Amino acid sequence: MRIAVVHGYFLGDSGSGVYVRNLARALVSEGHEVTLVCQEREPERYDFIDSVWTLDPANAVLQRVGEERSPSGPGSCRLVRPDLGGRLLVYVDGPFAGFSQDCVKTFQDAPDEWIASYNEANIAALRTVFARWKPKMVLAQHAIMQPHVVREALDRSCPYVVTTHGSELNFSLKVDARLTRFAVNGLGGARAVVAVSPTSAQDIVGLSATYALDISAKTSVIAPGVDTELFAPAPSRKAAIADLSASVDLPSGFDLSPADTVLAFVGRVGWSKGIQHAVVALSLISATRPGVKLLVAGTGPAKDDLVRLASLLSVGDVEAARELAMLAPDLQTTDEYGPLVPGDIGQLGPVQVAYFGHLASPDVARVFACADIALAPSIFPEAAALVTSEALSSGALPLVTYQSGLRMLADIESDALQDRGFRSLAPGRNLSVGIAEEVSRSLERYRTVDPMFRRRLHGIAVENFPSWRAVGRRYIELGTGV
Repeated sequence: MRIAVVHGYFLGDSGSGVYVRNLARALVSEGHEVTLVCQEREPERYDFIDSVWTLDPANAVLQRVGEERSPSGPGSCRLVRPDLGGRLLVYVDGPFAGFSQDCVKTFQDAPDEWIASYNEANIAALRTVFARWKPKMVLAQHAIMQPHVVREALDRSCPYVVTTHGSELNFSLKVDARLTRFAVNGLGGARAVVAVSPTSAQDIVGLSATYALDISAKTSVIAPGVDTELFAPAPSRKAAIADLSASVDLPSGFDLSPADTVLAFVGRVGWSKGIQHAVVALSLISATRPGVKLLVAGTGPAKDDLVRLASLLSVGDVEAARELAMLAPDLQTTDEYGPLVPGDIGQLGPVQVAYFGHLASPDVARVFACADIALAPSIFPEAAALVTSEALSSGALPLVTYQSGLRMLADIESDALQDRGFRSLAPGRNLSVGIAEEVSRSLERYRTVDPMFRRRLHGIAVENFPSWRAVGRRYIELGTGV
């Protein structure tokens, strides 16, 4: 079947990007012909993409870029990059490859003219793409703007399914009423709407209902898939560290040994992900547990401030750390989980963090295989816990904040291990102290280095999360009715 996947953004800088690339790869492995419409600038990283196309400034003429590669599976995937006139609209600020910073705005901060030109460019591009490769079904990502532009470009020529990922709701739609009509138009015309967690489904159904749009009957929950062959426990901690060190360069002066306690964070290095609380917690933990280290895979604007924060905490300069936390926008927190550096913080130890930047999925799997505990301390609502389910499958014990879509993962752990502690990082608890306490508690309770325990965690992931191929088949059922 010829399927178009309209993402609009990139394939490696966010949870939705990881979701889309895994879904596209699964569809290719099922034998489908996929047209992936997005702004990815490094398609050569992804083996399932066999050709790359761009559009002219009018988005009327397609041109192939580079040579076509042999398909990686029984199907095929072409990536098509619309021309947006140098402007990009997003949900969360940050650097984006191919766009200068002054030409990137969030939807909620963009002038009407930017929104109109963004939509016009995408509609024109999709009309050209759909005319060249007529799809049988379209998968539109996010509640804005992809469903709106897909509906306008298709003009009812085939069904489309919308996937809501969360950030567009929480950062944009809930704060800017101008965007409502685009979401209502896109969601209203969809054959089906997919949410990645029960909480996410409640959010999108409830938001739609406030604007007299009832999508409850056509909304389904499909948990993100997990590649349980790629994300699997290593034979031993020593083997895992050797595998990681052979593939990824450790920062100068940063060493890993099997005797270390290893924490991992994978995701955007920004304030909403709560990584600043993880850094403070690391200093608290290391005061009594030498050799605790944090591995960070991801990019984002908070890194420089996090490095400064870690330096201040490592020398015990609490007042300077507290002042930095108050002044640096990328270290902000929320009333429910703050303050970042509490007044009675207690004894501090050295903060040892390795920042790897963006890593491909095989290297993310290597990071998780080395980790005792995987942290997802988001302080802003999340649609789902995609990377933490991958951590669970790798044998790393996930520790997440108990809010929004992250609750699903915490509930799975709590039920499987008969341990309510996984639900303890709820709003109202200081997160910096809470992470430190729960990491220490978990390390005392579980033999996180034991291969048998790690295989048990892998089994929990297999039991509770589908494969990506199963996810792809479910989308086809929803889109075709078959």
